[in-house]
Amino acid sequence: MPPLDPTPRLDLGEAKDQALVINLIEKSRAELVMYDPLTSLHRINENDNVQMRAILDTITEINRRTGAAALVVHHYGKPDK
Repeated sequence: MPPLDPTPRLDLGEAKDQALVINLIEKSRAELVMYDPLTSLHRINENDNVQMRAILDTITEINRRTGAAALVVHHYGKPDK
């Protein structure tokens, strides 16, 4: 199987993008999905706990549907040089 294109831009708040992620996981038979960085996968206010909970719940639902585990990376900021 050829390698998957790692460049799609996704918004996990959108049903069509959730379906795309599920399809990619199923096609690749991935056992682990790394969401990196989390901030690039949604358009919500990260300071709103309710909105962030919805995105994390979406990732959990994707896990349930595909059987894949998730690793979520959230970059707080870049270190000073």
